[in-house]
Amino acid sequence: MVFDFFPNSIAIRFDNDPKLKSQLIKESKALNIEANKVKSYSDAIVYSMDSISREIKNKEMDQAMVLDMLDSNQKSQIKALSLSGMGDSVLALLPDEIPEEISSEIDSIISDPISSDMIIEELPEEIQTVPISEADVLSKDFVPPPVIKENIFIITDQEVYSKENPIPLNPKLPKGLIYKVQVGAFRNPIPQNLFKGFAPISAEKVKDDITRYRVGYFKTLQNANDAKNQVRSLGYKDAFVVALNNGSRIKLSEARTIQVNFTDEDKPSNNSNNELITLKNQIANDNSLASVKTIDQINGLFYSVQIGAFSKPLSKDNNLNISPLIVSRYNNLYKYSTGEYPNIQLAAAKKLELINNGLLKDAFIIAYNNGRKISLNQATSINPNRVVEYKNPTIYYINFGTYNNDSPEVLNPGNLELRDYNIKSRARFDGKQFFSKKYNSLSEAQTAINKVPENLSNSKIVKSSRDDFNFNYEYKVVLRVQDETSNQVIENFGENNNLNFVKKEIDGNDWYYSKSRDDYESATTDLNLCKTQGFNDAVILVFKDGIETTLEQTLKSFK
Repeated sequence: MVFDFFPNSIAIRFDNDPKLKSQLIKESKALNIEANKVKSYSDAIVYSMDSISREIKNKEMDQAMVLDMLDSNQKSQIKALSLSGMGDSVLALLPDEIPEEISSEIDSIISDPISSDMIIEELPEEIQTVPISEADVLSKDFVPPPVIKENIFIITDQEVYSKENPIPLNPKLPKGLIYKVQVGAFRNPIPQNLFKGFAPISAEKVKDDITRYRVGYFKTLQNANDAKNQVRSLGYKDAFVVALNNGSRIKLSEARTIQVNFTDEDKPSNNSNNELITLKNQIANDNSLASVKTIDQINGLFYSVQIGAFSKPLSKDNNLNISPLIVSRYNNLYKYSTGEYPNIQLAAAKKLELINNGLLKDAFIIAYNNGRKISLNQATSINPNRVVEYKNPTIYYINFGTYNNDSPEVLNPGNLELRDYNIKSRARFDGKQFFSKKYNSLSEAQTAINKVPENLSNSKIVKSSRDDFNFNYEYKVVLRVQDETSNQVIENFGENNNLNFVKKEIDGNDWYYSKSRDDYESATTDLNLCKTQGFNDAVILVFKDGIETTLEQTLKSFK
């Protein structure tokens, strides 16, 4: 046996030992066979894992398709059951065999996952292309299409809904951003023919046991506002627009943000840009038009103060008499603003100047970034180019009561006994309201109120939102006393329905003011309750920091 030495290795030559060489070759072949077996096992395991992975994905796909057929309540119940760990015990109670008609539908979906994907993607388009007739809309079985591509709203002289043709309850709402017009909200059942003259109406019952009645399905806020005005002209003066995104209620200001960031509704279309080019040419050739700068001429982020929206370009001798002017073109309107400010503080100063000089009472601040209108939230963020979702979280606080000049000494901010509540006060219609710090959950607020001293036993937890609380708007239903006998009737009615009416004498007349609400929708529920009991003269009054204002001014705060 000869050894040859190489760097870092040893080569062994078996030229002089054939027997050992044969033995090692035999062992080498055996190891090779074993290695091939192990590789086969490994390949089989990998294949099995791939098969299991595909099976899991198929099952998840099947599950998603089945869940997609259910409404939101059923989905929530199934998820809760799954999380509880009781799913198997419930399945054990079900029959072993699935009814044939259901089984065949499921088999047809599972057997061909590729075509099932195509169905899921193409189904909304297919349904949408089927014309929606007036008879469909007026039916109690009407279901809106999955995606709203055109407005669905009908004005009709016939009585649409009745006991035999009831208002649809909790229909599946279309995907994406839509608008509806709310015409009423009630805690108790109503006659099915209460609303007349328009369709389709839907009844939407939510967690607070209030059923909201809404009409129509609209693509844009302008479409919904037009319908709202039609509904109001039919006698429903308190109708207002609501926005829904994927079935959930959102603020109108949030809807505007979504439109600006994710749709083409408020983005300059090619047609809009062409109109701006046409406008620039008009101004160059027509001395009677007001001199303006179009938004496509301004780069980067800037703030401006919007002064009006018009169907035609402003002339030089317009009544506004404001300059310099900037114009944008959206929704067939010329929207004029003034100023090109690098920060919101300078724009706010200009807005205040216009209001104080009596030139405009409804001017508001807008922001543009490279010729595109964006929300103020996005404009004031660290990166204006980043999409910023509007957030208005729910909050809870303890209301310790509203007093004129006789508030309890225990509510003195210096009282160490209530130091943890961080007590503050704010102006309200009935005096000064004392309240605690804000809590992020109801359980936190409940824990806090359980420790309130006995002499503040009338304290209550109030649910609100950050915006509603910060703006300090106060909504009350007001009834005027028509005769002496109605005093007791109103007081009994308010006490039985927890409206807590308080009588005030103004200019020799008796007026009853209901309990305060932080949001307009809760006040409309109180108003509807009053009207169903015959108090047809009831109205909603709005107060800002204890001073009466108008609903229109309230809504402008959320622009």
